[in-house]
Amino acid sequence: MTGEVFASTGLVTVIEVERETISKVPPNRKRAVIGVGEEVLIRFKPVCSISTVTCVSGSVTEPVTDPLLPECDFSLFSGPHTNCDALVSICAGESQYALDFHVVEPTKLVVDGITYSYANIPNEAGMFIVEFAIHIAPTNVSFYGTEILEVPMVATNAVGYYLQESMRDELDHSKHGGGRWSAVGYGNESPDRVAHRLCKKPWSDGGSFTWPIPVAWRCIGDYGVTNVFTYADQRFELDADGTTRIFKFGYCAERTTNSEFRVERRDP
Repeated sequence: MTGEVFASTGLVTVIEVERETISKVPPNRKRAVIGVGEEVLIRFKPVCSISTVTCVSGSVTEPVTDPLLPECDFSLFSGPHTNCDALVSICAGESQYALDFHVVEPTKLVVDGITYSYANIPNEAGMFIVEFAIHIAPTNVSFYGTEILEVPMVATNAVGYYLQESMRDELDHSKHGGGRWSAVGYGNESPDRVAHRLCKKPWSDGGSFTWPIPVAWRCIGDYGVTNVFTYADQRFELDADGTTRIFKFGYCAERTTNSEFRVERRDP
C-alpha cells in the first residue's frame, strides 16, 4: 500500500492513507475529483490506528479491517449528490487529518458512435432505427452512481401528415420511451435509440413534429429529484415523396422509399 503519509507534532500518530475509487474507469483511481454519488475506498495503515472518520458532505462508514488487505483498515466514502468540495476528517489518537475531494455533476451528452438498421422494402416510408453510443461528460470521473431520464413531453408543433388521428400517439414522447430512468455505466455510457415508424400512403401533405426533450439526472435513490442538465430534442420529418428523417444530437438520419439510407452531421 502506498498513499499519503500524515503526521502531527506533539503526541504524534503517523498513519498511511490511500484513496481508491470503486470504479476502475477512468484509470486514475487515486484521484480527488469524483462524480456525484461516486464511492471511494479510504484505506488506513496501521490497523486500528483510526479513532473516527467523519464528513460533512456525503457519507462515510466507520473503519473496519479490510478482508483483502488485513494489514489495513478501510472506510467507504460516498460522494455528495451535488457539485461541491467535500472533506473527510480522520482522527488518529489525538491527531486530526483531512482528505479533500471535489465533486462534479454531469454537464452534457457526447456521441461516440452510430449504428443503424432499416427496412429494405421499396415504396414504403419510415421503418428505420438509429442507435447512438453516448457518454456523459466530463469523463475524468465516473457517474455510475447516477441515472438519466428523457423528460417526456408532447409535441405542439405537428403539421401535415402527423396531425391525422392514426399518428396521435407518435406526438407523445412518454409512449415511446420518454420518462424512463436509465442507469449510467461505469464508463459514463448511456446509449440512446431512435426510430421512425412506417408511414402509410398518402404522403402528399408531408409533415413534421419535434419532441422537446429536456434530459435530467439524479443519483440513484434520490426519488422525486430531477436535475435538467441538457436538451436532446428529436425532430421527425416526412416529405411528399415518402422520404423520412430524424434529427437528434446534431445528426440527421434519412431513408428514401428506394431504401437509400444515410446518417450525416446536419441540423433541421
